[in-house]
Parts: sequence; C-alpha cells; structure tokens
Amino acid sequence: MFKVSVIIPVYNRKEFIGRTILSVLRLKQVGEILIIDDGSTDGSLEICKKIKHREEKIRILRHPNGINRGVSASRNLGIRNASYEYISFLDSDDLYHSDRFTYDEEVFGENRDAKVVYSLAKIKYENGNEGNFGTNENLIRANSDSFYEYVLENDISIGHISSVTFRKTILDSMPKCFDNRLSLHEDTELWHRISRKYQFYPGKLSSAVSTYYSHSDNTIKKRSRKSGFIFIVVLIDNIGLNNLKNIEKKYIIYHIGRAISNPIRPHLLRKLVFHGFQFLVYPINTWFISMFYNWGMKHYRLK
Repeated sequence: MFKVSVIIPVYNRKEFIGRTILSVLRLKQVGEILIIDDGSTDGSLEICKKIKHREEKIRILRHPNGINRGVSASRNLGIRNASYEYISFLDSDDLYHSDRFTYDEEVFGENRDAKVVYSLAKIKYENGNEGNFGTNENLIRANSDSFYEYVLENDISIGHISSVTFRKTILDSMPKCFDNRLSLHEDTELWHRISRKYQFYPGKLSSAVSTYYSHSDNTIKKRSRKSGFIFIVVLIDNIGLNNLKNIEKKYIIYHIGRAISNPIRPHLLRKLVFHGFQFLVYPINTWFISMFYNWGMKHYRLK
C-alpha cells in the first residue's frame, strides 16, 4: 500500500501552520505527519499540539532542549523518524492540493526503478498573482548520466520541495541528506547529489499539486551573493573537488557568475559582467574552482 510520511518543519508560523496541516490530513495516501518544531516562540507549537490531540496521524518532534537548529536539521530529524516507505516535505506556510499524491502513487507502482517523482507546483504572490514553479517537462532520458547532464546544462529547477516525493530508501542511503550548513538552496543542493545517481520520474506536470506562498517572511527572500557562494562551496564539498564532472564545472562557473552579476542593477552591465566572467574563467576552470572552493571553505567557516 502506498503510504507517505510528510515532514513539516515549523518555526514561528502560527498564522499559517493550521491550514498547512489540514491540507495534508485530508489526503488518503498520508500515513503520518511529522511536525518538527524548530524552537518556535510564537505559539506555533501549541497550535500543533491542539491538532495532534484529535488526529492520530500527527507526531511532533523537537530538537534536544527545544533549540532552533534550522530547516535542514529539522527535515533530517524527520527523515530519521519516518515510518513509511515514501517521504515528502512541506514548508509550514504552504499547501498540498487534493491530488498531491495521486500521480505519485501510479508512477511508483508502475516503475519499480523509480526513486524520486517530481510534479509541478504553483507559486502565489502577495499581490494575488500566480505562476508555475518547477518544470513541466518530462526529463526522463536513456540513463541517469544523460538525465543529470541535461538538467545541469539547461539549469532546470526540477521541482519545489513541496512537489517531490522520495522512496525512503534513497534518503537513508545518502551519506548526508540536507546539509546543515545551508539555510538557503539546501533542497537544490540535495537534489543535485541525488540526480548524479538517479533520474527523477515525472508525476503530474499538467497542473500544480501544491502551492508555495511567496511573502516577505520567506527564507528565499534572503538570497544574496553570499548565499549563492555558500551554496556552490557546499555543493563542491559534498561531491568532492576531485570528483567533479566537466558538466558540473560548467554549472559551477555559471552560478558563480550569476551570484557575482545578479546584484548589479544596470541590465547591460550585469550581462557584460556575467558573460565576461564565464569567458575569462572557463578556460582555467579547474584551477579557479579549486581556488574558489578553498577560499570559500575558509572564508565562510564551512569545515
């Protein structure tokens, strides 16, 4: 039987957490909801406890002494305590749609080799505008190597964290799941490491299975040159400097260039810096990446 452990990290989300949990409870494929309280101080934990009192599917976990350890450590705690064969994630201010797992159940049932299934998500802005998040393209290729190369070469965002489902065995087999050094891009970094070995199978791509709410309190709003650099350094560290494939080196140079140029406001100057950086650095990419990695590990104290 297809049953999913849904992991929801919570930190000071009292205005959203109730509706988030209710969007999960209505789904028949959900075997349990693991709420990871990350040291909330605004009453979020009390709201979760009230709902848990009447819903046996809910389990509430906390870090030792109730401290705040961040979203990566919270999701990892959920993974370690999950009871079911499949795992999905949901942020504490987002929602699952009624068909969140309908296609996933079919894909996993028909493809024993499938380790991960991705679907389309919706992003909803504070002004009421909406758009799609993730790709609606079927990414399956002849093998995992060509899949990974295609994703990197086209800089594809495979899926929002709320619209990707994993077999628990694949997460259990990872030396490290979400990296605690990252407070941004931690899902993208993990997706890359998984994509090196396994293809992501398409679920529902015609319309969204979850909604991501974009508002001023989102962590992603804190993106910066620094967060972009740290993401790249941690990715290199987890893959291994000497294990990088040529396509990964190209991807790294591309994203360092983006991190450098994105804060530049004049559009023409931004493009000039972005393309000029790649042109100058790519011929010496092995040396540059090694230098950048060693600088970043020391500068950001990532060891």
